[in-house]
Amino acid sequence: MIKNLIFSAIVIPAALFASESPLAEKFADYPEVIGTVFELPVTRQEMVDYYTAHADKVPDWLEPPFLSAQKENLARAFIDMREKAVAAEKNGIFPTRERAEKHLRMEIAGLNAAARTELDAGLLAKQRTLDEYVAKVAADPDFQRRAAEADLMQLLADQLKVSDRDIDEYFEKHKYEYSYNPNEYVCYVTYDENGKIVGGEDKPNTLHQRNDVPQAVLAVADKLKEGETSGQFTANGKKLSIKKLPLPDPSIEYRRKRIKNVIESERALDATGALHRLSGVTYNIPMGGIGDFL
Repeated sequence: MIKNLIFSAIVIPAALFASESPLAEKFADYPEVIGTVFELPVTRQEMVDYYTAHADKVPDWLEPPFLSAQKENLARAFIDMREKAVAAEKNGIFPTRERAEKHLRMEIAGLNAAARTELDAGLLAKQRTLDEYVAKVAADPDFQRRAAEADLMQLLADQLKVSDRDIDEYFEKHKYEYSYNPNEYVCYVTYDENGKIVGGEDKPNTLHQRNDVPQAVLAVADKLKEGETSGQFTANGKKLSIKKLPLPDPSIEYRRKRIKNVIESERALDATGALHRLSGVTYNIPMGGIGDFL
């Protein structure tokens, strides 16, 4: 979903952040090719032309050393934009009026009461209907581009989602990692002196961590083979007997969330990161080294 497309497309005045000097001069120290996406060059001139036509995206320039960080941020943003545009085209996602209108109407439908009131007041002040407003915004090529970008990133995110089937398959392939270690666990059912199962027939406590088992019980359990039942013995002042059982197969049910996190980490569940890997993006620009000031 596009974030704040409505107001970023309309409310911000175009000249609010107009640059104070020609962009070509500002970026004269940049190489002719500032980066590549899908092995295609991204040129300095393309960037200068774009920001010249979109002055609202250019900040008020600061003094050095902050200026270098501003320039780097602008260059990276342009390369990333070109990356998304090429990727979208490769996936059959094109910037169209219809796509832009669909996204805009979805955004409007999702506005809270205060934001919708602000939008309606703005339309009333300009004596414009909602349909006229939508038609005007959807005709903006830059807005269409961002709508296509949003669909591309959603497509990538959907491809990276972890399904229940993914979790099941991962568990089967790594089952040995989740098996119960006999040095850490022991499995047995306990009977009281009357031969009744401790804990009840329905839910007997059979799987035990060895560190939690009384030494008297553990000593007996370690002498038994699977399926064997001991004679009565005393542990903690009670007469007991135990039947040793095989360690159970590991269960997936309590591990789903943990496995999901592992898979997500392996896949780097990040649509932007996935896009960078697909495109092989490179940045051939001077490093600002100050941080994000935009």
